[in-house]
Amino acid sequence: MQGGRRMIIAAARDCPEIPLFRRRADRAPFARPSQPPIGRSSPPPATAGPPCGPDRRAPVAGGRPGLPLRRAIRALAAAGAALLALAMPGRAQDPPRDSAAAVQQVVMGIISYTRWPVEPPRLRLCVIGPADYARDLLAGAVQPSGRPVLGDRLGTDGSPGEDCDVVYLGRVGEAERRQIFERLAGRPVLSISEQDDSCTVGGMFCLQVRGTQVSFQINLDSVARGGVRVSPKVLQLGRRKETAP
Repeated sequence: MQGGRRMIIAAARDCPEIPLFRRRADRAPFARPSQPPIGRSSPPPATAGPPCGPDRRAPVAGGRPGLPLRRAIRALAAAGAALLALAMPGRAQDPPRDSAAAVQQVVMGIISYTRWPVEPPRLRLCVIGPADYARDLLAGAVQPSGRPVLGDRLGTDGSPGEDCDVVYLGRVGEAERRQIFERLAGRPVLSISEQDDSCTVGGMFCLQVRGTQVSFQINLDSVARGGVRVSPKVLQLGRRKETAP
């Protein structure tokens, strides 16, 4: 309503014959200043043609819309593209053939909704500990933007290095799990756990795998304290339909 009111006021300011409101007979019409504001030159003389009303249009040159209108169209197109990219992080995918493929689809979806302070040209995904569904993650993948995601397996006692952008945690002990997340505190690293039903010890996302149906829990405290930003639209990936074998 405020935007519409501003548009009406602007139209009435440029076209004095368009009243802002129905005036009473005893109310004097608005007076327009005879001199331009200080620091502004006088407006150019009016050109022929209807200045107001339904025939008023943006200036046209060579059959193309005027510059302000072209800028508005470009801005709307850019905003629409951004919203579309945010709502649909990638093209439609085929149904996963097994649990590992389903996990890869969900993990890649989570990655697509994650932003790093400085976007790396390639993402290194580090798998720590024995993992049941990391096969396709270790094989690597490419995001729709063309950025590669490289899989790397660390030993059971391995800790994430400085160049790990994503940590995928398999079966590790409780004490070791806490140590790993203490090292990750404050760093721009997306953390995903495969075997963490409670989802209370450091990990941002905790997967729950049942066949080719993959859902996850989110540890909001870990996301808030982490060094990466995650879009709320990631919740669209929280549940996958069971597919026929």
